[in-house]
Amino acid sequence: MKPAPAALLVALASLSFVSHVSAEPPAFKNRLDGERAFVIKVGEAVVKAVRTSPAKLTLGDYKITDPKPNRKLIAITMNWAGSITGKKFTSEIKILVDSADRDSWEGIDIEYSDNNPSPKIGMERNLKALKDKFNR
Repeated sequence: MKPAPAALLVALASLSFVSHVSAEPPAFKNRLDGERAFVIKVGEAVVKAVRTSPAKLTLGDYKITDPKPNRKLIAITMNWAGSITGKKFTSEIKILVDSADRDSWEGIDIEYSDNNPSPKIGMERNLKALKDKFNR
């Protein structure tokens, strides 16, 4: 017996939502890459932690500021597309970092927003887990 075409399409579509294995996020305590390369990896890791299957991730812009002594604010704009629809989205990421030791930063907080109307299921939990990985 052949499966119904609709059932086959649903099965294939559900496979695309399975989270993919991604490279280990960069560690803030070991920033060996250049600044831009490091920021790209951080931005990609944050978007992938919040969104199920972003595609074509690119860095829009970034800025690192010193809001107060021993703190840095990394503001990142990431551009990406939905893997199924191809619709383009923009994410705004802000990461507050303890930079008292200039060679070994520690992530304090991650703020995330984007213009994709779909729900961000588990965002807080995933960002907390990502912060722990950043601080390894």
